[in-house]
Amino acid sequence: MIGTTINNYKIVKIIGKGGMGNVYLAEHITLNRKAAIKVLHLDLTQKEQVNLRFVQEAKLLDELNHENIVKLIDFGIHEGRPYLLMEHIEGRAFDEHIKTVSGPV
Repeated sequence: MIGTTINNYKIVKIIGKGGMGNVYLAEHITLNRKAAIKVLHLDLTQKEQVNLRFVQEAKLLDELNHENIVKLIDFGIHEGRPYLLMEHIEGRAFDEHIKTVSGPV
């Protein structure tokens, strides 16, 4: 996916991997803006239940509005793969924070 453009955002690098999909850092092709794009794994796109869960995640994220939760910018399908386009926040991963700063919660 590196180098692919989705909704005016060019994917630069992978920043996270999960069971349902990968999260990529992307940069807007015109504006000086970064975003995170979560894309459903290709092998899961054929499973209706997984697609419904991904859509439900988009709907729930769209309803949330809190300073500690990333904002959903857009939801769509690119080349048959659903994606969430979200704001990108610089910082360390929560698991890294627990290991190096706070200890177990």
